[in-house]
Amino acid sequence: MSNLKKTLGEFLQESRILIGNSQALPEISGPLAGFGYDAPRWAEGNKLLEAAEALTLAQKKEYGDQYQATEAVQDAWAVADEAYTKTLKIARLVFANDVHASAALRLSGMRKNSLAGWLDQARFFYGNLVDPALMAQMGRYGYTPEKVQTEKALVEALQVRVLAQGRETAEAQRATVNRDEAVKQLDQWVGELRTVLQVAVGNSQTLEAVGITVPAPRTKKKSVSY
Repeated sequence: MSNLKKTLGEFLQESRILIGNSQALPEISGPLAGFGYDAPRWAEGNKLLEAAEALTLAQKKEYGDQYQATEAVQDAWAVADEAYTKTLKIARLVFANDVHASAALRLSGMRKNSLAGWLDQARFFYGNLVDPALMAQMGRYGYTPEKVQTEKALVEALQVRVLAQGRETAEAQRATVNRDEAVKQLDQWVGELRTVLQVAVGNSQTLEAVGITVPAPRTKKKSVSY
């Protein structure tokens, strides 16, 4: 937008008034006709305005979907992590002296803080914990194959939500690019119209009807020679 202080909403509203009133008011549309602003030219401007408005709404929707997807990931991660943390503690107790089981389940070391790192550790853990030999020992503490599969499903559900979030993020970014391009084209068209208006109409009061404020011309004082 030409004026960086304007919000996008303000720019679209001003463009709507500028284009709409420039077409509707005879005292403006008449002079503009002499500068090439005929029906096809106005159709072009209206089309650019409609595209910018539609893509702005679409971009807002896509970002709303992205935020929802992000919240869904956070919620699913919290649920899966709660179950994983409890089972990990029991597994460390059960296999404290079993080097092979400890390695198979990656029991040693800190848990990753990043989502990608956490998913890698949790999927590896549950993928190997379903081994019958390991399950037999976990059974002493109430862990059945069904219970472990239920917890494993929480991790898999989180992975699905992560993939969905990635798709929503890509769509939101794509929507932003499309919106910005549409606004850029509208801004150029509107900027040209503003310039032509001041040439074709020139009357400051008339231009106020389309949202253009023209500063009063400064009059230079003539020097008087004696």
